[in-house]
Amino acid sequence: MSQEKIVGFQIKEEIAAVWKTMEDGKIVYEIRPSESQKIGEIEFLLTSEQSVGNWSQGVTILEKREDRILFQVELGQVFQELFWQYAEKQVTMKWKTYIKTKVEGEDYLYRLTDFAVKQKMEEHEDEKLYKMDFMFGNIIGNMGEYEVVPYCTVYGRMGLKLGRKSARYTGTIINKVTDVSIKKEHLRIQFQYQTIENCEPTNVLIKLRNSKEVDEMSYSLPIENKGKKGKWNLAEAHLNLAEVKLRALYWDTYLEYRSKEGDVFQTKLKNYSPKFVKKQFMSFWRDDTYSFGDNEIFYPYMTTTDALAFQCREKGEYDGLSFRIKERIAAGVYYLFKKHWQGMKIHLVYEKFCMMAQDNGYYFFKYCMDNDMEKKMDRSIYYVMDKNSPDMDKLAPYKKNVVQFMSIRYIVYLLASKLLISTDTRTHAYAWRRKNSIIFQYMDSKKLVFLQHGVTALKKVDFLYGRGKNGDCSLFVVTSDYEKNIVGEHFGYREKEIAVSGFARWDVLHDKSAGSNEILLMPTWRNWLEEVGDDIFRQSDYYKNYMELLTSQRLTDLLEKNDLKLNFYLHPKFRDYIKDFKIDSKRIRLIPFGEEPLNELMMKCRMLVTDYSSVCWDVYYQGKPVIFYQFDLDDYYQLHGSYLNMRKDLFGPQVETLSELFEAWEKTVESGFQLEPQYEAMRKSYFKYIDDDNSRRICDAILEKGW
Repeated sequence: MSQEKIVGFQIKEEIAAVWKTMEDGKIVYEIRPSESQKIGEIEFLLTSEQSVGNWSQGVTILEKREDRILFQVELGQVFQELFWQYAEKQVTMKWKTYIKTKVEGEDYLYRLTDFAVKQKMEEHEDEKLYKMDFMFGNIIGNMGEYEVVPYCTVYGRMGLKLGRKSARYTGTIINKVTDVSIKKEHLRIQFQYQTIENCEPTNVLIKLRNSKEVDEMSYSLPIENKGKKGKWNLAEAHLNLAEVKLRALYWDTYLEYRSKEGDVFQTKLKNYSPKFVKKQFMSFWRDDTYSFGDNEIFYPYMTTTDALAFQCREKGEYDGLSFRIKERIAAGVYYLFKKHWQGMKIHLVYEKFCMMAQDNGYYFFKYCMDNDMEKKMDRSIYYVMDKNSPDMDKLAPYKKNVVQFMSIRYIVYLLASKLLISTDTRTHAYAWRRKNSIIFQYMDSKKLVFLQHGVTALKKVDFLYGRGKNGDCSLFVVTSDYEKNIVGEHFGYREKEIAVSGFARWDVLHDKSAGSNEILLMPTWRNWLEEVGDDIFRQSDYYKNYMELLTSQRLTDLLEKNDLKLNFYLHPKFRDYIKDFKIDSKRIRLIPFGEEPLNELMMKCRMLVTDYSSVCWDVYYQGKPVIFYQFDLDDYYQLHGSYLNMRKDLFGPQVETLSELFEAWEKTVESGFQLEPQYEAMRKSYFKYIDDDNSRRICDAILEKGW
């Protein structure tokens, strides 16, 4: 067994393959090479973005003809060397499967692909696919509560997946939540379930989402059986909310089962019926909300995958009766004059929370206004902005095309809109935190051009932005063929749904660092710390590591010696925690989110220090050095994941300790902030265009669609 990178291959394409048999760690594959595909001696190759390396080993040829090759691969050693280490960490992993071969001195690499599955996908390409992988029941590796099974993507690409044994059960379980009520502090969940062989439900589990193991919070609710109705078992569960500790932000609801073998597994409580959603969440008078603390609320909602969940947060301006009245007025105005509004052919452009004009949305809108694209595209193009946004002045030259977020006029335009164009999901086009909305249900039907606000590579987000998922889109804008492959492979989008154009904001992204002495420090957020209290945040490794860095004498000396200034810019999701960083240094500036355009900070900086933030691509695009300070990489891999190997494939030094960070930092300063040759060479594969025509290419892609 050997580890190696996938480099130096002349061809990287798909080869027709099927599984023949799978048992006891052995898999027999049949491959059918095309006339142009050359096959010599075969090695089997496993790769994963999550793992440290790639693994290859020889195969046993069982039969070889010109058009058909049968071979067997023995994976027993792989289970010992590779799979077991991830099973011990309780990490779900997926490996792609390839064969590599050498013919006449040249290396070739082929992705094993089931062409029958691929053809089925192409025949049904207009259907939304909610299941990204097809799992097969054959178990080829058994490790405690984990097992290895083969899988196939919707495009037929084959691989192996390490996951919990419970996955075998959860796909066959059927349940249905029928009512959720909160009266004062008393929560009641009514549901139905069907019995399956060898398994019995034991309790309902309400669990805090995205929590680290040490911070995990969950509550077990005993099941009370209430009889039967046909094939359904009727049941309910209760919880006194005043007797438990509640924390922001999302809580998922599971039905927990135990098999006769003693395996415990969970499946989410769901209901696919629009009638249920209308009855439960769209009633004008019904309000199942628990209020507690100073101004906190806890209430149920349905996720976009039709699962029951709860939100725990501070009460906001869109949670009251007046907001529900405004929605109904706007809906009435729209339906009375529907033909007029739809004749306007409205395109709405917006950014995060409709509070910003700094990112790809703003620069795309600006391009459209400055180049008369309304007339050329025969569309009415509007920018959506909250009236309290500090960026409102930037839109003054285009005020006729600016609509106030959540005004009655805006809600009417939203209902009439032909297309949404944004750096974020559809949910950012409406009140971010709201209850019982009658308008929000129409959002899913709106076409969306997803401009992104960062290159998709360092963080796994296909669970959110994947095709058929909560944040899916109609057209996915990317920056390179490398990124396009990630979006096609992991997100399930077809080629015609991906536009390789580059980012609109890169049209104006030019290096302004000449004569500057600024360094930009910008870490990203952590999902396990989202909206936690100040005390919990200050106890986190995230806070402690950055405070240690910012108060380090070595940093003070480095900045003083080289006459440098450090700009510390927190991710917008952590903007409320900027007050917790108390730094007494004239050379360190703490910049609250929105106070200064991030674009300007990136253009002025000499270099960037980040962890996993996608702003690294903007700085790298300008040819400037980036250092990746990743002190919690293992936690990040487990809770966020990545599409590339952080320890091998980044375009700057990757460090995990403070001393390593300072060594890389000092080396970069001494070089005059020059990009190292190996990182300069990587730019060709990571960027398809380095010009000022990205917005034009996006417009062309929209016109081509006829939107």
